[in-house]
Amino acid sequence: MDEIGELPQRAQVAVLRVLQESEVVRVGTTKAVPVDARVVAATHRDLLNDVSQGRFREDLYSRLCGFRITAPALKDRIPDFGIILASVLRRLGKQAAEVRFTSAAARTLLQHRWPRNIRELHMQLEVALALAIDGQIEVGHLRLTEPASELSADAEERRIELLLLVQEHKGNVTRVAQAMGKKRQQVQKWLKRFTIDPADFR
Repeated sequence: MDEIGELPQRAQVAVLRVLQESEVVRVGTTKAVPVDARVVAATHRDLLNDVSQGRFREDLYSRLCGFRITAPALKDRIPDFGIILASVLRRLGKQAAEVRFTSAAARTLLQHRWPRNIRELHMQLEVALALAIDGQIEVGHLRLTEPASELSADAEERRIELLLLVQEHKGNVTRVAQAMGKKRQQVQKWLKRFTIDPADFR
């Protein structure tokens, strides 16, 4: 169960009941069905703090915490970076052997702090593969000129959207603005903020 800490109180009660009674009631029925399940839950939240603040049920926390693993951040897994990179490429439908990185691009990947961990790496590679020619990823395809830690999640989504649209419309800012339903001046402000040069795509 991903992001267990985001469950609303009502859903927490339902999950707790399943764990306690080892049975579920399917939607549209009244008969309980026995289940034998092992639950693996993940969260980025401090659940102990949420318990103390009344945001997460203590009894559910106790049920879930039979064994805890703290996953290290991507920035702390540099020795494993090659393996992780290959795994993400496979998810994107690419084998590692099909993709080449220039030395500058590889160095950029290794030096980046990756504040949003695997999700950020996945998005960066997805965009880079869309921009790359013949599977060769260059440092310009990664677009990590602005430190990612300074971007909110919404800003990062906007940056990715812009990159894809600028590529699709071959650097035509007017068409990008039309596709986004925004004024051309607003799009130009975003391009400047995210250091995206439309000329690179013409």
